[in-house]
Amino acid sequence: MDAETTTAEVPSDADLASIRDRQPIAGHLNAVARMIHRSALRIYPAAAGLSFVDAAVIGGIGTAGPVTASDLAQKLTMHEGHLSRTLKALEGAGYVARLKDPADSRRKVLMLTKSGRSLYDIVIAVQRRRESELLAGISEKDRDAFFRTLRSIHENAESMLAAVSGEND
Repeated sequence: MDAETTTAEVPSDADLASIRDRQPIAGHLNAVARMIHRSALRIYPAAAGLSFVDAAVIGGIGTAGPVTASDLAQKLTMHEGHLSRTLKALEGAGYVARLKDPADSRRKVLMLTKSGRSLYDIVIAVQRRRESELLAGISEKDRDAFFRTLRSIHENAESMLAAVSGEND
């Protein structure tokens, strides 16, 4: 491959600006998120026999350790009613247990059972593989810059939401 061919494949700054001008950043982020989500809808049933939502809940409990349903719903940005139905099914399948919170016996915490922990290991392996595939060909420096930028966008989006919601952080 000669230099002329390589240069032709790389979009110019003007081309990139034109692409950005046609679609707002939220549209770009949403399109990427939808593609990632569509592939997740297929991979988790094949890899672990779980729906995407089940895998997210198993992953959330396994990562957070003993966690209340309310805290898990917030962490996963999931409606509590939907989470409750998912937890009921995962409990029935023997993957999740509700136990008294050692710090407050009035509360219940969620934990993975032994079989739930086995599924968690599969879910984490799938997540790591997917992240590796998403970041393939991107230098460590560019990855760091991307995550810093994404964190800033996230913080700005939270501020925007709070401003229109009347919330104060």
